[in-house]
Amino acid sequence: MTFEKRVYAHEFKLNDTDDSIVEYIRANRKNLVQISIHKIAGELFISPNAIMRMAKKLGYSGFSELKYSLQKEDNPGDTITAQQQVFSKMPQNIIKSLDVMEESVLKELVSHMLAADKILFAGIGDSVYFCELFGRYLRCLNKKTEYYQQIHDVEYGARQCEPGDFILIISASGETKRLVDLALDARERGIDVYCITHFGDNSLSRACKGQLCFWGEPRIVNGYNVTDRSGLMMVVRLVCEEFWKCSIL
Repeated sequence: MTFEKRVYAHEFKLNDTDDSIVEYIRANRKNLVQISIHKIAGELFISPNAIMRMAKKLGYSGFSELKYSLQKEDNPGDTITAQQQVFSKMPQNIIKSLDVMEESVLKELVSHMLAADKILFAGIGDSVYFCELFGRYLRCLNKKTEYYQQIHDVEYGARQCEPGDFILIISASGETKRLVDLALDARERGIDVYCITHFGDNSLSRACKGQLCFWGEPRIVNGYNVTDRSGLMMVVRLVCEEFWKCSIL
């Protein structure tokens, strides 16, 4: 089904914000593949999440599939490149995480990390593994880092931080109260705090100076949390790659 047919078929679901996004896509259709979700959101004065919701209303898995489908519609005779074939087979959480990745925030976060006297990576539960990865990956360039297994140790480490240090909090939901309180307390003491969370507005993102997002919708199988963290792993790697590149230059 083409984009226009999808719009017609799902017109009853679309609100005024959705209509403005559809009109933007129509006006910028030829160059849409080169336009980020954050650029569209900024120009329309809406949240990036609104664009993802609109894409889902039209039956796409996300904004990347919408862009890819439009490209195929407009160039039906084009041979599918090897890169496009790989892209089409990638896990959706990776594709969606790339969708919501804001390059300017990534670079801003890394600049704070480079300038910091010490970096504390804070998280609980499954997030601790990613805190440990960050700590080990940055130590290869002799950056002073800290991470802890237990929340009371994380809180103690945060209380020892001073202006000039940097705290990066990892929380899939962004709603863990103790991490939110940690961020608010640290910022009151003049410490820069950023977070990595699932895409969207949450309590932790509002408490921090900046937010880097990944896509990982909660998923429970037989009462067990099996939420995909592949998007988070990708974000960790991208931050570290940028840190290494900037450190060596």
